[in-house]
Amino acid sequence: MNFPLWTQLIAKRFVTWLPFKAIATPIAFCIFFPTYFWVMEHPAPFANLRTIPALAIDQWIPVQEWALIPYASLWLYVCLASALIHQRREMIEYIVSATFLCVSGIAIFWLFPTSVPDFGIDWQQHPALHFLKTQDGGANALPSLHVAFSVFTAAFLAPQLRDCQAPHVIRIANYVWAALIVYSTIATRQHVFLDALAGMLLGLIAYYPIRKLGSLISHPTKDKLAAVPFSPSTEQP
Repeated sequence: MNFPLWTQLIAKRFVTWLPFKAIATPIAFCIFFPTYFWVMEHPAPFANLRTIPALAIDQWIPVQEWALIPYASLWLYVCLASALIHQRREMIEYIVSATFLCVSGIAIFWLFPTSVPDFGIDWQQHPALHFLKTQDGGANALPSLHVAFSVFTAAFLAPQLRDCQAPHVIRIANYVWAALIVYSTIATRQHVFLDALAGMLLGLIAYYPIRKLGSLISHPTKDKLAAVPFSPSTEQP
């Protein structure tokens, strides 16, 4: 059975360094999540909790239980960019920029703890969101790491999909998925607009200047494999 060329290129990217990716990704999650929740409960001793105000735009977006689906899908979405890495230089750029995003976000939460305002909502009337609120009640608000990761991932995936000659509908779906995650942070009342705006800024900073720094750290010569399909046996991590 003949598959379209773009699916073959994506498959080749996916299987490249697959054992390394399969191990590194869960390890990263196991480091990130405990740190995230520890900082939520243990801010800096000198820090004062601040409430991020809601703006008019926050009121324009109603609470929507279905938004929990794109909100939770972030952790699948962020795996796509790393799964499609196929060059050492690209891997170093990703690790440097993603680490910057995580460390910067956690440091901000620890030094300047924030929370969303009390919206006066009885969350028991929204069963799908009630569990989310009991586990993550809106602390670690600004910047929204959900938004930061979705913006960063959309930017990282875009050239990968282009290089794989993915159809335009797939490339557009990448941005739509990211946009739905951004929207869901407000529709679930996990964040307000200002949190999302700060998250967008952090995601863009992590992708553009920090990824550029990662490219300088990696091998300075142009990767000869950039113009040809990459085989899992061509290069090892």
